[in-house]
Amino acid sequence: MYHTSIPEKITMCENRGVEVRLIVEMDDPSLVSFVTRFNATATRVGKLPFKGRMVVEKGKQTILSDALPDQSNSPSHFSLVTNSYKIVCNIFTLCSLIWKNSKNLDTIDVKNYTGKKR
Repeated sequence: MYHTSIPEKITMCENRGVEVRLIVEMDDPSLVSFVTRFNATATRVGKLPFKGRMVVEKGKQTILSDALPDQSNSPSHFSLVTNSYKIVCNIFTLCSLIWKNSKNLDTIDVKNYTGKKR
C-alpha cells in the first residue's frame, strides 16, 4: 500500500476529522513498524475474509477490490464501487465484526507474535 496514494488519503481523511480504522492481516511480526507508518486513527490485526481491499464510509459508500494480480495469477483486476445503502450497511457490518474480532496493534507482543488466534 506504500506504492499507492492510500497513506495520503488516510491523512486527508483524518485532517477532515474522519476516524480511519485500518485492519491488516499479518504473519510477519517485523511488519508492525511498517503498518504503524500509515498513522491510521486505529489499527488492528485480524483475519481478513479475502486478500483484496475494502473501504467503507458508514451509510455512504463502499469500495471493494480484489488482490493485486501477480505473475502466477490471472492478469485481471476488479473493483466495485457502490452507494447502495443495503450493500454499504452489510459491508460495514462485516467490517465491524472483523474489527471486533481483531487485536489492537499496540497490544501485540512482537517477539511472540505468530499471526494466529490462540
